[in-house]
Amino acid sequence: MRMTAVPRWRPVRVGVETQVICRCVRSARRGAGLSGVLTWDSARPSHEPMDDSIHTAHTWVVVEERFNSLADRPREDTVTMPSRRDFMKWTVAAGTPLAFGASPQPALAQELSFFETVRSRRSVRRYQPTPVPDEHLSEILDAARLAPTAGNQQPWKFLVVRDGELIDRLKEACIEKGLEARRARGLTVTDEMAESVRESFQGYFSAPVYVVVLTDNESQYPTYNHWDGPLAAGYLMLAARALGYGTVFITDSIPADVTKEILDIPDRYTRVCITPIGVPETWPDSPEKKELDEFVVYDRF
Repeated sequence: MRMTAVPRWRPVRVGVETQVICRCVRSARRGAGLSGVLTWDSARPSHEPMDDSIHTAHTWVVVEERFNSLADRPREDTVTMPSRRDFMKWTVAAGTPLAFGASPQPALAQELSFFETVRSRRSVRRYQPTPVPDEHLSEILDAARLAPTAGNQQPWKFLVVRDGELIDRLKEACIEKGLEARRARGLTVTDEMAESVRESFQGYFSAPVYVVVLTDNESQYPTYNHWDGPLAAGYLMLAARALGYGTVFITDSIPADVTKEILDIPDRYTRVCITPIGVPETWPDSPEKKELDEFVVYDRF
């Protein structure tokens, strides 16, 4: 296995080789950031060593093709690790996004353990325009539908929004609502304020796909929907992270009445949240978390 430093990452596909280019953001555990290309032979067992001399030329062709317009050229330093699993664990510890080529390799996503996925999930508010392949989106939604549910009622509906015109309409409606709220507080909306409000929504609406998580008011046990719905949303977000995508649980920032009106959501459905799904522009650092012992009580208070 060979890892070569590059300025930023893109998923690419060359022949039978899958190459994953990743950026490692700053991490308290790892210190300085490092970018890299991981190349392996997908037909070779993960525990079997790989002859770099066979694959290095392909790696550099892709790197040069993808990055020849950038000022920072790839450095020639390499890091050798004994297996893909070791590389996956290293990147997760450093807070690295994992991305896969056009032909996804399900086995690769499984290399990211459940607990690693949970620890590395972040709320992402700015995205790259990189498309989310249908295969990945289906895997994410399939995980969401398997969430726990009262009496197995499965009351959810997932509204997938990929139409760029609809996304723009959602954004413009949110901007207008933001300006209306300021006028209602007696503020004079200046050009500078309007631009500030518009900029505040640019990140939220930079993703290529959005999912509105809904519950059905006519489900078997509708009074339990408010518990079932967030569980599905949580599964969706963890599945997205396992495949290298960011999400964020949005409620008031994109109001429910805006999504209802623009996306023609019937009255029988109640919105839980809306979340973007996409490749983060950067992975946010982990916010400070309380210690476990602040939450846990054993047997009785």
